[in-house]
Amino acid sequence: MNEKRSDFWLGFFMGGLIGAVLIFLLGTKEGRKIAKKLLEKAEEVSGDFEGKLKELEKEGKKIVKKVEKAKEGVTEKIEQKESQARQKIDGILAKAEDIQEKGLEKTAELHRHFTRNGKKLSAFPRAN
Repeated sequence: MNEKRSDFWLGFFMGGLIGAVLIFLLGTKEGRKIAKKLLEKAEEVSGDFEGKLKELEKEGKKIVKKVEKAKEGVTEKIEQKESQARQKIDGILAKAEDIQEKGLEKTAELHRHFTRNGKKLSAFPRAN
């Protein structure tokens, strides 16, 4: 309840203050001069604000273009590195296949050497 009273008195005071300022600005010669100056200053500030806003918009567009160019450059470099990595992996896989084939050839060659009387040995003889 006490809080509502303080809000009421604050609103009452602010309303009276605003009313007094409006009466001064609109009801007196000096007030009208001040109001006119305030309006001129507000228009000037508004024009400055619009100009600054347009400048910021232009700068924002420039920044977006720079970022897009940088993005394209990074994307291009990533694609190049990816292509290089794939080529290296393909080369490594080809070498691994060659090594595997040579290993199979050597294994087959070794099997030819392990024969007795023209027959392949199935296992090493056991020592008795």
